[in-house]
Formats: sequence, C-alpha cells, structure tokens
Amino acid sequence: MNIIKFRKKFNEIVFSGLVLTFFTFLGGGLGYLSQILMGRYLSVIEYGVFTAIFALSSFINSPLSGIMLIYSRKVTFFNFHKNNILTLYYSFFKNTFAFVCIIIILTIFFKEKLSSILSYEIKYIYFLLVLLFFNLYKTINSAFFNGLKQNFWFGFTGSLSQFIRFTLFAVCVFFSLNLDQIFISVLISILLTFVISSFILIKIIKNISKNNIRNNNREINYNSKSLSIIVASISFIGLTQLDLFYVNYFFVEESGYFSLAAILGKTILYISHGLSFALFPYASEASANKNDDFNNLFKVIIVSGIISIFFSLIFYFFSYEILNLVFNKDNDISIKILKFYGVVILPYSLIYILENYLISKNKIVFAWISILFLPIQFVLVKNFVDNLIDILIVYALTGYLLLIIGLILMYFIFVVRQKKND
Repeated sequence: MNIIKFRKKFNEIVFSGLVLTFFTFLGGGLGYLSQILMGRYLSVIEYGVFTAIFALSSFINSPLSGIMLIYSRKVTFFNFHKNNILTLYYSFFKNTFAFVCIIIILTIFFKEKLSSILSYEIKYIYFLLVLLFFNLYKTINSAFFNGLKQNFWFGFTGSLSQFIRFTLFAVCVFFSLNLDQIFISVLISILLTFVISSFILIKIIKNISKNNIRNNNREINYNSKSLSIIVASISFIGLTQLDLFYVNYFFVEESGYFSLAAILGKTILYISHGLSFALFPYASEASANKNDDFNNLFKVIIVSGIISIFFSLIFYFFSYEILNLVFNKDNDISIKILKFYGVVILPYSLIYILENYLISKNKIVFAWISILFLPIQFVLVKNFVDNLIDILIVYALTGYLLLIIGLILMYFIFVVRQKKND
C-alpha cells in the first residue's frame, strides 16, 4: 500500500496532522539542542541576555500566530472560489510596506526610550525589530502553505528554520564567534528559510493557478474578525505559560525544578498544534461552502485526546527515567510535577484545537472566556496555593472548567442558534 492510499484510508486530515506533529517535534528538538549548545558555549551573563531577548521576542511575535490563521483562512477562501492566489500573495507585501516603514521610523525615533525601558542596548532593539519583520514574512509563507493544504511543506519549512539555526550556531561555536554574531545567525536562518520557502510556494501557487479559472473580479463572501483572532492567539500563548509565571512569582526557589517538568509536559501541545493546523484549511473550506464540518473536528479531537492520554501515562509511569535521560536530573520535585502534568495540560491542548476550528468559522469563544478567567485564576493561586502541586490543581481545574464552558457555548452557537435560524 503506497503512502497516498494509506493517507486516504487513514483520514487525510489526521494523517496530515500527524505529519505536522512529527515536524513540530523535530523542530522543537532542534530548538532544544540549540538552547543546550548556547547554554554550554556562552557565559552565564551572555546566556542570560540571550534567553531574555528571545523571551521578549516570543511575546512581541505572539500576534503572528493570529495573522497566520487570518491569511490561511483567506487563502482557503480564494482557492475555493478559484481566484488568483498569486495576486493575493504579492498584495500582502505591497500592503505591509507602509506598516513596516512606520514601525522602522518609530523605532529609530524612540530607540533611546525603548532601550531605557527594556534595559537593552540599542543594537538589540534593532535585532528585535528585524526579527519581527523576518518572522512576519516567514509566517505569511506558512499561512499560504497551510491554506493550500500543503502541510508537508508547511511542516518542513518550520523544521528547516530550526535546522539552519542549529547549524549556524554550531559554526559560531566552532569559530568562537561572539553573542552579536550569534544573533545575526538567527536572522540569517529566518531569511534563508523565507527565501527557500518562497521559491517552493510560488511554484506551487503557479501550478494551482493552471488548474484554476481566473476569477479576479468575482465577489467573495469573506469576512474576518482579525483583531479578535490576534487576541485569541495571544491569550492562548498566555494561558499555556501562566503556570510558569505563577511559579516564578510565588515560588522563586523551586521555579527551576517546576520548569524542567513543565517544558517536557508541554510537548503534548505539539500534538494539538499539528492536528489543529491540519484541520484548519479543511474547516475553512467547509466554511466557504457554508458547512460546519463537525465530523472532521470530532476525529481530530478523538485522535488528539488518545495520543495526549498516552503521553500522560508515559509521564506518569516514567517521569524519573524521562527527566534523567533528557536533563540528567532526577530531583523529587520535578518527578512529582511531571507525573501529573499531562493531565493538567490536556484541556489546553483540546481548547487550542476547538478555538482554531472556531476561527475557521470566523468565531471566537475561548479567548474571551479566558480573559474573564485570568483574574479568578490569579486570586485562587494567591490565596489558596501553598505548594507547587496546588498550582497544578488550580491550573488544571480552571483549564477543564474553561473547556466545559466553551463547549457549552459552542453547542449554543452551532446547534441551538442554528435550530432557531431554521
């Protein structure tokens, strides 16, 4: 049985999701190796600057996840209606030119102020700016790959970026280069990935265009809650990182032990990311065809749940072996946290799939509920938490409660409201 027949028999979306999950794990592994390499090569002070800059970069770049979903959905709509996708691709660069120029001018004008607020040298302010723009354009390529259901190339180019970065880091170590040159190598890795992915993407778009009837003037019933989608992407990143914030805020001395377990436990999110991105263009296409497509959502949720439960069991029974193998650490605190972390993070992995499905239908639910949950969760942690396990309990309970309330609202939106409209 060849791979195409197997994919059709197994379910195309689930198969694509598992392919994306593989590439996500591969890219994550390469990223982790890069962190280890830099941790061993740089001095403690340099490594502190390195991690702090990238922590800030993660926050600055968080809206890009929303932008990717916005454009992926738009590409799906254009492809479904046989419109000129290449024109849409080029229009993005034209439309963002003014935005890029404005941000550059503002950064130059306020560079001293930003440097003072962030306590970084001005050169790092410029690095963050260039990194944002390079990631923006790389993200758009990913959005087009995803929207056109080219999930192999979507996953491959994501891992390629991490591979190039790791290779350049190794070169920097071999030639004993300094921290500034390491930052430059990060920019080079993203730029190379963008150039390579652009060549591949343009070729794919041209091949698709040969089979599409050009309908450049055809009206498309397309609308997008762009701001809400960006808020949703930022809120999810916040939700999945809040436990680390709580621990660092209330249990500083034990935060390192907790982080060791949390970093490993959060790998379950890779599963939901891969499956969710595979589902997204199909759900968007169903939306363009005015269908809800619950069948595919149900399959993805079931597969994600089964794999996540399997990983949770692995964490529970082999936490000692996993920590010892990966980090060469076997402290009791990390072992105890990792044992239960799979169960804790499970609702958040399902929420990610459900929210992205809602975004494909131009709806937002979980992001708005999570904003209401944040102060409640903080009050619970501040007043009722005495140890790290209590943090896990509060984090898990709020996650499952958020999932249940969101599912009830989804039922109301898609079932009750639909019956009233009929």
